[in-house]
Amino acid sequence: MGNVNLLSSLNSQQQLAVKSEASPLVIIAGPGTGKTKTLISRIVYLIENKGTRPENILALTFTKKAASEMQERLNNPQNNSPTITTFHALGYDFLTSMGQELSIINKQEQQEVLTELLQTKFPLFKNIRLGELSLLISRFKNKVDQESADQSLAHLVAAYDELLTSRCLSDYDDLLIKTYRLITKNTRLKTTLQDRYQHILIDEFQDTNHLQYALIKNLLTPNNHLFMIGDPRQSIYAFRGTSDKMFDQVKKDFPDFQEVTLTTNYRSCRQIIDSSAQLFPGSPKLHASRSTTGKVQLIYTPHAFSEADWIIKTINAKIGGTDLIQAGNIQNNQGNCQFSDFAVIYRTHSLSKPLEEKFSQSGIPYQLVGDSSPYEQPEIQLLINVLKYLQNPADQYLKAVLSSPLFQLSSKTLWAVRVIQTDTDYPLEQALKTAVTQKNITQKERKKISQFQQYLQKLTQQNLPSKASQIVAQLTKIFQLAIRYQNKPSVLQNIQQFRNTLVQFDGIPHSLAQAVSYLTYLEKHEFYDPAASKVTLLTMHASKGLEFRYVFICGFEEGIIPLENKIIDMEEEKRLLYVAMTRAKDELYLLATRKRNGQLSAVSRFKQNLLTDLEETNDEAIARIEKKQQKWQEKKNQLTLL
Repeated sequence: MGNVNLLSSLNSQQQLAVKSEASPLVIIAGPGTGKTKTLISRIVYLIENKGTRPENILALTFTKKAASEMQERLNNPQNNSPTITTFHALGYDFLTSMGQELSIINKQEQQEVLTELLQTKFPLFKNIRLGELSLLISRFKNKVDQESADQSLAHLVAAYDELLTSRCLSDYDDLLIKTYRLITKNTRLKTTLQDRYQHILIDEFQDTNHLQYALIKNLLTPNNHLFMIGDPRQSIYAFRGTSDKMFDQVKKDFPDFQEVTLTTNYRSCRQIIDSSAQLFPGSPKLHASRSTTGKVQLIYTPHAFSEADWIIKTINAKIGGTDLIQAGNIQNNQGNCQFSDFAVIYRTHSLSKPLEEKFSQSGIPYQLVGDSSPYEQPEIQLLINVLKYLQNPADQYLKAVLSSPLFQLSSKTLWAVRVIQTDTDYPLEQALKTAVTQKNITQKERKKISQFQQYLQKLTQQNLPSKASQIVAQLTKIFQLAIRYQNKPSVLQNIQQFRNTLVQFDGIPHSLAQAVSYLTYLEKHEFYDPAASKVTLLTMHASKGLEFRYVFICGFEEGIIPLENKIIDMEEEKRLLYVAMTRAKDELYLLATRKRNGQLSAVSRFKQNLLTDLEETNDEAIARIEKKQQKWQEKKNQLTLL
C-alpha cells in the first residue's frame, strides 16, 4: 500500500489522526467513520513515512476476528511485521517466551472446578449459575485494586486459583495477571518491552478494562507513543469489567493528550444516523457521506412467530420471492440483494428460536453467529477437532476431544495425564496408556480412556474417504453420534448441516486440508462467514463491528430492550441498542410484538428517544385482528340498540 495513495484516500480528520505526533492520542470514532482504516493507515504511515521499524509497533484489540481483519488489511510484504494481536494472546506469547508452560482451562473444566468448590467449601454461591459465577470471578481478577472487593468472593477466587495451580492450569485472565505481575516486579524486563514497543495502538479502547489499561501504562515511557481509537457510545461489556469512562481516565492520567473526533459516517444513510443519534443528545454529531435518505421503521406484530413471518416476507420481497430462491436466481431481483445483505439482531439467544423455526420452514439459508452458533456446540467442536487431528496429528486436538462432553474426562484425570507427559515427555497416546495403570485414576475414568483409545484406533486403522463431507459422515459412525444423540434432533440437525457445509470442498483437490483451512478461518472470525450467501442471525453483542444493508431488530419491547434485570445498567442497554441500530446501511426495522410468550407486551421505552417522525406500521395480521375487533364492536353496538 503506497503512502501517497493511502493518505489521499483519508478525509481531513482521519489524516490528522494518522499524522499527529501527540501522545497519548485519543481518537473518538463513531460507527462507520473508518476506525479500522484509520488505525491501519496510522501503522502504514509510521512504517513508510516515519521510518518506524515494524517490530517496534504493537497493535492490540479484543477479538481474534478483529486482529485477523487488521492483519489481512495491512498485508505487509516485509519480513518483519508489526505485532497485531489480542491482549490475551500477547500475554500468552510473553509468558511462554519466558519459559512458562501454560495449559488453559476450557469451559467444561472450569465448570467442574467451580462445582467442586461449591460442593465442598463455598455453599454460599450455590444459587448462582456457573456462567454468572465465572463472570464474577473474571471481573474480580481483572481489578487492579482487589482489596475493596467482596471478601467472600475474594476467598472463593483464592481457592479457585489455588486449585487451578495445583492442577497446572490457568484461565484466560491469568494470562494478563501473570504478565502484569512480571512486568511490574521486574524492572529490567519492563525496560526491554518498553524499548521494543515504541508505538502502541489500541483498537476499540472503550472495551479496555482496568487491568489491561494498567498493563499498557507500564509499557509507556515519555518517549513512547500511545494511540487509542474507539467510541464511548459503543461500550457494551460492563459485565466483563469494562467502562465507558476509560477515555475520561486517560485524559485524567495524561493531561497533555490530544483528541481527534471522526464525524463522517460512510456506512449508513442519513435517517439511520439521525435516529440512532437521538439516543445520545449532546454527543458529537455524525454526518452522512451517502446522499440517500434510507429508512427507519417501527413494526408491530401480534406475536413472535408473526414477527419472524414479517421478516421473512420482507426478505422475500426484496430478494424477489420464493420462486427466484427455488430457481437459485437471486441475482436478478430489483434491489440486487443477496441473502448476506440481511441481518436479524436480538437481545438474547432465547429470541432466536421462533426465527430459526420459521427460517428453516421458509427455505431461506441463514447462519447463527456467536455462542448459539452450531459451530460452537459440543458435537461440532468434537468433529472440528478430529478433522484438525486427521490433517495434523497434534496432541492439542486430541486433548480437546478428550475433554469434550462425549468423554467428559475429569480435570483431575486430565491433570494426571499432563503430569505424566511433563515427567516423561510422552506423546498423549502413550501418556494415556500409562495413566490407566495408575491407582489415582478411578475405574470410571479408566473406562472413558479405554473408550477413547478404541475410537482413536478406529480412526487410524480405517481408510477414511478423501472428501471432507464423507469424512464427517464416517466420523459420525465411528463415534456413534447418531445413537448417542438419537433423542436430540437439534444435535443431529447440527451435524447434518455441518456435513452439508463441507460439501463445497468435496470436488476440489486436498478436500480435507481445504475444509480445515476454512474452519480455521471461521474460528478466527468467531464463526461468522461474510462470504456466505445466508441471512445472519445474531445477538446485539455479536453484531459489534459488522454491517448489513438491511437490519431487523427483534423484541423492541420493555423487558427485552432494555432487558428486565435488577442490576441492569440502563445506559449500557441504550448503548447496546445504539450498536445494533448502527449496523444498518440502508434500512432499519425495529419490531415489537403485542404479545410475547402469552403475555401482553409494551413497546420499548427507548422509542421516546428516537426520531419523533419515526414511521410506525402495523403488520397485516394486526390489521386483520383490529378489523375483526371493529366489526365485533359494531355488531355489539347494534345488538345493544336492539
